[in-house]
Amino acid sequence: MTFENHPLNKYPWDIELNVSAEDLTEDVDAFLIEKAANTVKISAATESEIFYAMNWLYALDEDLADGSYRVKAKQSERGLSIDCGRKFYSQAEIFTLLDIMHANNMNFMQMHFSENEGFRVESERFPEIVSDEYLTKAEVREIIAYAAERGIVVYPEIDGPGHLRQFLTQYPDWKLTDGELYSHLDLGAIDITNPAAVSAIKDLYAEYFDLFSQAPYFHIGADEFVSFEKIHEYPKLTEYAVEKWGEGHTAVDAYIDYVNQMAQYVKEAGYIPRAWNDGLLRLDQEAKIEVDPELEITYWTKWHKDMAPIEDFLDKGYKVINFNDNFFYFVLGENAGYTYPTGEKISAEWDVNVFSGGQIADSDNIIGSYFSLWADKPEALTGQQVLEMIQEPLKAKMLKEWDVEKQ
Repeated sequence: MTFENHPLNKYPWDIELNVSAEDLTEDVDAFLIEKAANTVKISAATESEIFYAMNWLYALDEDLADGSYRVKAKQSERGLSIDCGRKFYSQAEIFTLLDIMHANNMNFMQMHFSENEGFRVESERFPEIVSDEYLTKAEVREIIAYAAERGIVVYPEIDGPGHLRQFLTQYPDWKLTDGELYSHLDLGAIDITNPAAVSAIKDLYAEYFDLFSQAPYFHIGADEFVSFEKIHEYPKLTEYAVEKWGEGHTAVDAYIDYVNQMAQYVKEAGYIPRAWNDGLLRLDQEAKIEVDPELEITYWTKWHKDMAPIEDFLDKGYKVINFNDNFFYFVLGENAGYTYPTGEKISAEWDVNVFSGGQIADSDNIIGSYFSLWADKPEALTGQQVLEMIQEPLKAKMLKEWDVEKQ
């Protein structure tokens, strides 16, 4: 998109653009709007921020009184996570999604391409785990480049130690089981006590370090490994913890040790590690091993009473990203009690400090908010239907992500 073909130009305004405005360089993602009658002047330090201003104005649908306005982003990250592991999205569909993100001032995409039901990016190290429909590495590079042209950074999520059924179908000996009693607890959990299994997941991660080398983040998952309130039902994990660290250590320590290993591994590759919140700092378990302090927490839910509240992570100094599942989980088929997000609900009830479960938190360590596309029932909607249905809620989210100060 260029300035000339931006839809804002359809409005009956004379638009003046002032790029490289020196008085705005101190603010990240900020711009100045001066409106008088049918004349609008937009000033910003960079071309990207000019686009943000034009997108913001267009979303207001001409609803802006005359005056001068200083507008800046409340947070540095405005993102979207796409589950392209369970549902295949073509490169063309992802290009369109990036265009939609660009129009709504989003700057990060988390690509969740590994799941229980599918693995959707070409693998040379483990070709047998790749689904029939997948993106080649060349296509992913083109997606990354297309995103970069729109000011969007794409980074990977390869979930573990749960959500690995697609991988474990090919390597069943690495699956976490404790005989017939627990064989029904099949969440795609890998045996984190098995050095060969852990090494294999590191090999899987390593294959994608180069592909996503432009990104600052690598998401390691860590959610829904097992039912965390029943983690003690896997004696192998407790036995491993006691053998490794001594009496008093439990299965939770084994899990956190795995998370820390993976966090350290991706840090050594130059990435900042991220993980989901539901298994970490839980209220019903006393871990003796601290979660890596450099791990960034993608806080998505508080559906279980013993999941740690957002303040527990902030009090310990973790950086946190708001993935509020009450507002931003677009779950195909409206599975697991979710309903499709609406712009009306977001506009009326959400702001950047509102987390899952109605928790309110304010901190400089809250660095962004994300919308999520989850493919629990991948055939429930076509890719095109998804792209059409998300536009209203994304517009509403975008309008809540900017501070507006009338001068």
